[in-house]
Amino acid sequence: MDTGRQIVKVPLKKIKAITEHNCRGKINPQECVQLATRIRLEGLLNPIQLAKLAEPEGEYEYEIIAGFRRFVAHRINNAETIEAQILPDDTSEADKALINLTENMSRSDLSIIQEAKGVERLRRLRSMSPKELAETLNMSVKWVQIRIWALELEDVIQTDIQKGYIKTQHIEQLHALPAGEKRFQYVKQVKTAQLTKVIPRKSLAKKNVFSKRIRTRTEIFELQDHIINTLGAGIVSQLPEEARLILQALGWAAGESTEMDIYGILRKIANKYGLHYEVPEDSLAILQG
Repeated sequence: MDTGRQIVKVPLKKIKAITEHNCRGKINPQECVQLATRIRLEGLLNPIQLAKLAEPEGEYEYEIIAGFRRFVAHRINNAETIEAQILPDDTSEADKALINLTENMSRSDLSIIQEAKGVERLRRLRSMSPKELAETLNMSVKWVQIRIWALELEDVIQTDIQKGYIKTQHIEQLHALPAGEKRFQYVKQVKTAQLTKVIPRKSLAKKNVFSKRIRTRTEIFELQDHIINTLGAGIVSQLPEEARLILQALGWAAGESTEMDIYGILRKIANKYGLHYEVPEDSLAILQG
């Protein structure tokens, strides 16, 4: 981060790491070993950001605003000092939170929950709306809203988000479900599908029937079952021809049918209405090759 401020060397013993001010939370030293090695070989590429404490606390004169991992890496290297830039004394707590969040967001390994904690701290300090937060962070309102919702979910679900089981699309669905058992069942369904590779035929997620978006395989299966049960009394062979065609097209979208299956259907439709149809040349080339 090039702020134009002077870079100074500050003794590590004078720096206090207040982990509550870091959206990443507490740093595990084991996760910083490779960084420590890189710094030892290449030097520190980006100085850390510090702010003076309002009142010295023993030896501590500064607190870390951004650069917690680099600070831990220097400790691993038994360094006595670290290159740093000192923020102006009038820097607000909200501006410090923004610096911490934006610098961490520039790294690809920040989790949704870590981002969410940074967003929540900034929202609390500045009393900002999701739209204002989105504009400040140069992100979409939906991106901000997903992270606000994530911290409104149960702690055990937040743990699953942190572990990567629950993605952004799941968070939106979970927020729409009532707190408690319904959410836990949905999380179980999602995790089971990931671990077993078995896609459920029905989702517990609350749906918006008016939204236009990419559907999951589970949602496609649900619509297929709806067609079979309502128009074919639960039996595919009893479906009207048009419904069977829709069923097969949905199966292709879910990865359950091949393109050649669809081409075959299109040929039948073309023959029925006296139309000429040819399989795309690239597909024919694959077959002939």
